Amino acid sequence: MRDIGSFRIFQTSAPISHGSSGGPLFDDWGSVVALAVATMEGGENLNFALPIDSAKTLIASARQTNFSELLSITTVHQPIIASSFSLPPQVVAVDVIVPQQGGLLTGAFSVSGGLGNDLGVSLVSAAGGMVWNGGVIQRGANLNIPLRGGRYKLVLNNKVGPMWFASKTVSGSVELRYYR
Repeated sequence: MRDIGSFRIFQTSAPISHGSSGGPLFDDWGSVVALAVATMEGGENLNFALPIDSAKTLIASARQTNFSELLSITTVHQPIIASSFSLPPQVVAVDVIVPQQGGLLTGAFSVSGGLGNDLGVSLVSAAGGMVWNGGVIQRGANLNIPLRGGRYKLVLNNKVGPMWFASKTVSGSVELRYYR
């Protein structure tokens, strides 16, 4: 037995490979005496297990986590657009970098001010290909766009007609959500 922090663990020569953590170690009579917890790579059978009584104590003291709470703990919310900003009479592009596991571009915004309330909204890949086209938005938009990992641009285009005359105000929030 060895002490690691507040726990005592067994050192065992029983083979423990990656993915075996939590697996049982049995005695000669078939009773579970410990749970596999670690192995030392490069060591000669340096494997470790948590005694079953310690494991039972940990399990009894652990609180249950429901799925929605687990999702909230593991979800990353990365703001892309937050609050209000004035959109000049040109194209504005906001970079969106999605991690390899992919994500969801979500949110809502509204448009006000300027001559008319038309706003073009689209999402393009780093290579310039159209991923999503929201078309012309007159009052607001809701986004819910699943994305693969990579680089994108969220493009906002002030559509005032033939004359670039006045700026608009865009309010709301757009965020990228993904799981760790």
